[in-house]
Amino acid sequence: MSFNDIMLGVAVGVSTAIITTGITFYLKDYLMERAKFNKFKKKLEQIAGKEARVIIPNIGIVKIIDINQQGITVKHELCKTFIPMEKVLLTDISLPVENYEVIRKEFMRKSVEESLDVVFPPLLDKLKEVFVSEFLKTDSELSAIIALKVRGELKEEGIPLKKLSNAKKITFAELIERAENEEKQEG
Repeated sequence: MSFNDIMLGVAVGVSTAIITTGITFYLKDYLMERAKFNKFKKKLEQIAGKEARVIIPNIGIVKIIDINQQGITVKHELCKTFIPMEKVLLTDISLPVENYEVIRKEFMRKSVEESLDVVFPPLLDKLKEVFVSEFLKTDSELSAIIALKVRGELKEEGIPLKKLSNAKKITFAELIERAENEEKQEG
C-alpha cells in the first residue's frame, strides 16, 4: 500500500463520516419536524379540522381552508390569511359555541349597560347641578325661557299673574319668588 492509497482511504473515510453525519442530522431534523407537524395536524383535525370555523385573536371568526407544514390558511369575510406554523403554535385558537354570535352580542350589551351604569349617575348629578345653578342665575337666558314657559302654563291653568304680566324677561328664580309672594298675600 502506498502513501497515496492510505491518504485516499483516510480522505474517503473522513468524507464519508462527514457526509453521513450531515445526512443523519438532516434526516433526524426532517423526521422530527414531520412528526411534530403530523402530531399538530392530527390534534387540530381532532379538535376543529379543515373547513372548521374557529376564533383567532386579532382576526376573529375564520374558516380553516388549508393545513400544511408551512402553516395554516384561514378565510375571513374580508380576506384570506396565511399563518406560518411558528405563529400557529404560539396562537390561541378557539372553537366558537353553537350560538356564539347571540352570546357575544348579549355579552357586549351587558358590558355597555355596566359601563353606562358607571358613567351616567355622576354625569346626571353634574347635569342636575348645572341646571339648578343655571335656573337660579338672575341673568340666565335658559332660566328666562323656562320662566316664560312656566308663565304660559300658569296662565292656562287660570292662576293670576298680575305683577308678572309687566315683566318682559324674568328668570326662573324670580318667577318662583314672585309666585310665593303672591300666595302669601292672597292667603
